[in-house]
Amino acid sequence: MSFFPVPILMIPGLNITPITRGVMSILAGPDKQGVMFSSIALIEIVCCLVSRVVYNKIYAVTVDFMPGFVYLVMAGVSLVTFLLYISYKILRETHDNEGKGTSINSSASTQEREVT
Repeated sequence: MSFFPVPILMIPGLNITPITRGVMSILAGPDKQGVMFSSIALIEIVCCLVSRVVYNKIYAVTVDFMPGFVYLVMAGVSLVTFLLYISYKILRETHDNEGKGTSINSSASTQEREVT
């Protein structure tokens, strides 16, 4: 089995971290951005350290029957992350659309009250 096209398929994934940081900087106020980015950096470091230990243990246990199993686990973790990101985007768009709908209705009812 050839895995040569994998780096090409991974190119869109390179944009996830900067996009997520950009969205989070918009959501956080200017006085909270330092705390937010330091928390993100701490979480990234902890995840990196824990993942190395966990993936090494998984590889050691599964190398006898399937040496590439650890890569399937990594792909599964990436899939879960992707699904969480997509669900966040869908929920956010739904929430934003509901908020816009109420503001339009409230402004319309305010205009009706002014006319009468």
